[in-house]
Amino acid sequence: ELGHAVVAQSLGVRVRSIILMMLGGIAEMERIPEKRYAEFKVAIAGPAVSFGLAALLFIIKSNTDLPELVFFSHWLGRVNLVLGIFNVLPAFPMDGGRILRSIISARKGALKATQLAVSVGKAFAWVFGIIGFLQFNILLMLIAFFIYTTAQSEMFLSLGKDMIKGIRAGDIGVRTKVIDDSEMLSRVVDEIIKSENLVFPVSVTSGESAVVGIEEIKQVPREKWSIVRVRDVMEKVPKAVDVSALLEDILSDFAFAPSGVLPLYDHGVPVGIIRYSDLMRRVQLRLLQRQPEQPQEVQDKAA
Repeated sequence: ELGHAVVAQSLGVRVRSIILMMLGGIAEMERIPEKRYAEFKVAIAGPAVSFGLAALLFIIKSNTDLPELVFFSHWLGRVNLVLGIFNVLPAFPMDGGRILRSIISARKGALKATQLAVSVGKAFAWVFGIIGFLQFNILLMLIAFFIYTTAQSEMFLSLGKDMIKGIRAGDIGVRTKVIDDSEMLSRVVDEIIKSENLVFPVSVTSGESAVVGIEEIKQVPREKWSIVRVRDVMEKVPKAVDVSALLEDILSDFAFAPSGVLPLYDHGVPVGIIRYSDLMRRVQLRLLQRQPEQPQEVQDKAA
């Protein structure tokens, strides 16, 4: 994952974090690099690091007589070799699948490449799932489930980006009252009742981006609403959205948005919110207007 992160940053893509899980790791990037073969470079970095570590450890094993070091380098070298081989399988969204998508994308476009890569990834998921079931290998069945569901989500994300091309955040954003971070929660409650809007952007003294709404208020006992300030419960967000931002560029940012809401800014000043639900509504409307050229299961997923 560090290999992915280093290459992504060299291509100008910000990496938010690296998350390690039982089934592997994820380098959380702000976006997928869109330059020709850029995704190929990011994806190949992971297996390259694994193969490099395996080679280094096998060299150490061949040049030492210490039993502990021989055991350690043999075991960890073998793990990295197997991991590298497994990751280059073209089972999207694993590294091999992303390499495949990058190659196809250079010739057929991003959406078509994603469709083909997802189809291959799902085929691998079925194979892994069947083998895991026959061998009663729970880990392999979990990997199959992860590949299938993540591939489907990636397909929907790519389809969504294609559906909302050219639309700007200001076109679907909602202009609301801006809440000062020094105000009491009781004031926010009054605004919620008055406007029937559940979330508001917050004007923060420190300049950070944040929202406050009914979910944050419900965490505070009702009798304290008149003494607790907004700054004490507001939800900070990693990114504010300018009204001029293209929706396809901010779609992935909603994964880190509390309650699926991001503050909407106009020339650096908070003016409202943009909701993931509104964005998805626009995707569904575009789907209805478009000729049915996408796989039916993807359209069902969008619905």
